[in-house]
Amino acid sequence: MFRSMEQSNEKTYQPTCMLAHELINKLTVIVGFCDLLSAEVAVGTKDATRLTVIHDIAKSMAKELTDRQCELAAAIRKVEAELITPTRATDQQKDIVA
Repeated sequence: MFRSMEQSNEKTYQPTCMLAHELINKLTVIVGFCDLLSAEVAVGTKDATRLTVIHDIAKSMAKELTDRQCELAAAIRKVEAELITPTRATDQQKDIVA
């Protein structure tokens, strides 16, 4: 039973974690290109302002996804620990009784 629940959790959360990871990678590339382009654009121009907006939004979203990805991973570990603990207790009780 535990293994089927664990597999169900993996099927549910693993695609979400992978998607978050891929989005973070792409947003990081956008931030990097903005940094490179900002060195070539005159300060105070509309283009510089636009680059700053794109940079800040991409960086903010990458951070938020990273935070959420960590929260999701922590929630998964907590659920798995709660599922494992009763099983171990039951096994220990069986050993004591036997």
